[in-house]
Amino acid sequence: MEKYLENILKRIEEEFGSLQEAKIEVINNNSRVLAFLSKIPKIKDKFFIKVDSNLIFLKDNFLEFLNIHLLNKSYTKYSNKIGLSDSSFLRNQTNVVLNFAFKDCILKGAQSKDEEKSKEIFFNEILASDEIDRLYEPKVLCNFELYNFATKDSNLDSAPPPPNKINLKVT
Repeated sequence: MEKYLENILKRIEEEFGSLQEAKIEVINNNSRVLAFLSKIPKIKDKFFIKVDSNLIFLKDNFLEFLNIHLLNKSYTKYSNKIGLSDSSFLRNQTNVVLNFAFKDCILKGAQSKDEEKSKEIFFNEILASDEIDRLYEPKVLCNFELYNFATKDSNLDSAPPPPNKINLKVT
């Protein structure tokens, strides 16, 4: 599939000079681009929908696809810059979103003390979904009750627990 996408991108570059030029033509709703794209079966299936006997081009989806490939095969769809954006020109909208690099990733922190150095890893939501699921899974100590050591009472409001002594009862 990756090889097929590369071939499609090369065909688009050959036809329009570059992916950036193709992007500009799509933004301007150039009929030449739409005719070219509708002739490629995979592009037609992914970026066109059929309503009655008419094809409707999913412009935003195709522009996002081009943006991902314009970012030099990055593992994220966001550029490595911090800036304000809402997927269109700011002068056309009043809503603004702060974009930052790796916004579609989850950071796994492992440092337990300030003095320690640790390797922090960014997991991409799509590429590393298994690792992200493991991070969000319930941990070993869950559904526990805190007991007062002195009175063996689960009601902690009655007396504070002695220092450094906590009894846990897993339910």
